[in-house]
Amino acid sequence: MLVHKKKRLALSISGITFAVLIMFMQLGFFNGFNDSQALLTTRFDGDLVMMDVRRAHLNRWTSMPRLRLAQAAAFAEVKEAIPVFNGTFNVRNTETGQYRRTYGLAFPPYALPFQIEGLTELAPQLTRRNVVLFDAKARRIYGAMEVGQRVDVNGELFEL
Repeated sequence: MLVHKKKRLALSISGITFAVLIMFMQLGFFNGFNDSQALLTTRFDGDLVMMDVRRAHLNRWTSMPRLRLAQAAAFAEVKEAIPVFNGTFNVRNTETGQYRRTYGLAFPPYALPFQIEGLTELAPQLTRRNVVLFDAKARRIYGAMEVGQRVDVNGELFEL
């Protein structure tokens, strides 16, 4: 039966191949999205991370009342409660002059809520005003970022 109508066989095989290809592409997109969204959670240095109940997904942050942080810190079992703030910022590419939107996190300079290689060595510099960390593995659309370089973030200069 398979060799009786070769055109129909080739068409059937190509249809099935296309369907399998689409399924693998969807799995790749799904895993890539989940891996990029979940990567931040693997960097937290703590036993418990609290998020607002209204938060639907990892890319949509809703503000949690500061009262909840104070309530959590009031428990004797809690060593410290560190707030982490987020937002999007426009970073100016030093090479092209274009502004590119990026995602940023902020935390008090006395606290290090993330397990990032080299962060403890940089902690004293983070207590200075207008100092930011920039991911060395960031896409090149932000331009070349070097330690000590000054970069325009939302129209204000910061030191890397």
